[in-house]
Amino acid sequence: MNIEILETSDFYGCELRKEKVSTGTPDKDIIWEMVYAPDGGLVGTIQEAHRIIVKLGILPEKRLSHSNSTSIGFSEKSQKWYGWSHRASHAFTIGDFYFKNFEASIGRRIQNLEEARESAVNYAESVS
Repeated sequence: MNIEILETSDFYGCELRKEKVSTGTPDKDIIWEMVYAPDGGLVGTIQEAHRIIVKLGILPEKRLSHSNSTSIGFSEKSQKWYGWSHRASHAFTIGDFYFKNFEASIGRRIQNLEEARESAVNYAESVS
């Protein structure tokens, strides 16, 4: 699959791309619009990106540097780190329970935003 970028524009600090996806048969090529985070990670369709970026105020980023898509992000307005996949999402902030995974409950509270980020990363990994 080959993707050609046809147009780009700003989308609330991220990049909206109109792309042509080559299927190998020219009359069956697909044209779509997707939103990408500043780190290059795919956020999703305009509707998905609008929910994440505009409604929740999250600046999305890749959980892993070698990943193609975003699955964590921070909201300045709520001071929360979010972790998500296509199946679920959850927010973490100071005072919440620290999340390691679904099997191991740590019974301690998040003390700072770095621990909130770690919980979001762990959550995103668990639901991916």
